[in-house]
Amino acid sequence: MGKTNTSSDKPRHSEAYLIEKEKQKTQRMRNMYVFFGVITLAGIIAIYLLVMKSGGKGGIDVNLSEGSFKFSIDKPVVTQAETETKTYRTPGGKLIDYTTGRVSKQVLDDFSDDNVSFSPNYFVGENLVNEVAGYIISSSYPAAWNVQYNPAGLTDPLTPINTLMASDGSHLNVGREDIAYEYVEDYINAAIQVLFDYGVITEYPYVSYADDGKTAFLTFTNSETNGQSYMKVVQGRSFYYIATANYNLDYSDIDTQDELIWMVANFTLIE
Repeated sequence: MGKTNTSSDKPRHSEAYLIEKEKQKTQRMRNMYVFFGVITLAGIIAIYLLVMKSGGKGGIDVNLSEGSFKFSIDKPVVTQAETETKTYRTPGGKLIDYTTGRVSKQVLDDFSDDNVSFSPNYFVGENLVNEVAGYIISSSYPAAWNVQYNPAGLTDPLTPINTLMASDGSHLNVGREDIAYEYVEDYINAAIQVLFDYGVITEYPYVSYADDGKTAFLTFTNSETNGQSYMKVVQGRSFYYIATANYNLDYSDIDTQDELIWMVANFTLIE
């Protein structure tokens, strides 16, 4: 998938160049550790079921050429908007449709006109809308997730912007960083190499790319969490957004696993 250098001639570099290259590699490693969810929180985390909050109920009417359609906040906005998707087959044969399109900001503005208020701290209906960061996370069971929002993550790539955690420790992290690679595929290849270098993975992940090359969806066995990880990388709004779902096969039931996979697959930017 990546570009391979077939030349046997290796350029000679100065010591200062090599030191700077190693520093950059170390920084990428730290970033990847955060985004892949392999940094373990010390101590015991008390998990509370989140009581759904909403600033409004109901829906909005959207006039289409064929008639009228009503968006409901109690259903995933991404699904209702019929956001473009691509089908991905996991190593176990499971088919996953992950979004490759965007949700128009106009849709959210129309909700505001209908007195619906969004927050990055909690779900409104089945939608967690972080308008400041620019994305939507959907869940069929919003009350099952403890939502944490840290605005420091907007500028610090080592800090997740949002973390959603279930009572069994399963979690979804969302972070972002400035675009250091022109193409998503180059970013993914660099990230994978770092994870190999530090023993986080021992086998090459399964990777799917959207047709426009701006979205990637991966699955891999995470040796640090002893479970499966699903990762989505989206290029947009002058950033790379990284959504990662992690669970442990020994502790997470199948419903939680399926919900996490669905949530990371439907992580979608607002544009």
